[in-house]
Amino acid sequence: MSNALEVRWCAKAYQGRFLDSDEVPYISELRGVFAPLLKDRNEKCIRRVIIDAVRVELKKTVRAGIPIDSDAIVAPFMTVSVEQVVEDTDGRSVMVAVIARLQMVNDGRLVHGNIWIEGTGFVELESTYLVNGDGIWEIAARILGPLHRPDLVLCKEAQ
Repeated sequence: MSNALEVRWCAKAYQGRFLDSDEVPYISELRGVFAPLLKDRNEKCIRRVIIDAVRVELKKTVRAGIPIDSDAIVAPFMTVSVEQVVEDTDGRSVMVAVIARLQMVNDGRLVHGNIWIEGTGFVELESTYLVNGDGIWEIAARILGPLHRPDLVLCKEAQ
């Protein structure tokens, strides 16, 4: 069983939009575990903590120049689903909640996006340039960057 202070997450990349169909092509998955800082343990909004963990992990990997997943190629429409994960008593991971869904549209030069956050709704994100060699994860790292701003409300109950 995991340490009670650990938070587990899973981010899944798809080529397509969930709004069009429930059956969009799944192409890649990232998982992470972290122990939230003391200030985060009492935070009312675990969603913000998890989204920040995904954002930081992607940014750190991209900055290190490490290719994240060559199969996660750019498509006209892309979706990244972020889930909170818990372990059952046997140590198996069980998905418990989709907490956010990042939707991105590639117009060939710019990638535009928004993120739906459970309990908050949609938040529009700043567009980012499409860079040669980008994959879905590299774009997600850049487009999620502004979400660290403390003035951006990701959780209504935390106000």
